[in-house]
Amino acid sequence: MAQDTPPFTAKGFLKTFSIIHLALLAGPVLFMVVSYAQHTNNTFSLELGENMFAYLLPGLTVASVFVGNMLFKKNMKELNTTETLQSKLAIYQTSSIIRYALLEGTALLAIVTFSNENNLYYLIFAVIPLGYLLLLRPTKDKITTDLNLTAQEVRQFDN
Repeated sequence: MAQDTPPFTAKGFLKTFSIIHLALLAGPVLFMVVSYAQHTNNTFSLELGENMFAYLLPGLTVASVFVGNMLFKKNMKELNTTETLQSKLAIYQTSSIIRYALLEGTALLAIVTFSNENNLYYLIFAVIPLGYLLLLRPTKDKITTDLNLTAQEVRQFDN
């Protein structure tokens, strides 16, 4: 039997996209909580020695934010004004997921480094991208602004 896919709705898109965002955020947060709970002798030390991650993670954290935003803005500029709302939302979702993945990857690397070193210093570089990822939560207003939707598209998005 062939299954019919439900018709596209903006409300359904926002719900699905919010679930994707939550899943991408929840994974590293849960990993961080478990990693923290497993290590009872955690310390915060700035005596980092020759550990390359002590110097790599701050740069990677900043780079993930700037590169993610740069790629996102580049993709938003390439949107053709004649495209349908559905195709605009698909490009928006793809661009956002790329930005989210850069932040999540940096956070995961920082958490793994924390697990290996037992130094809370490295968790700073997990909390920063995860905090920013939390701020990037998709909302109807944010999507409308980022895509620069026309009045007709906004009405269509509201339905």
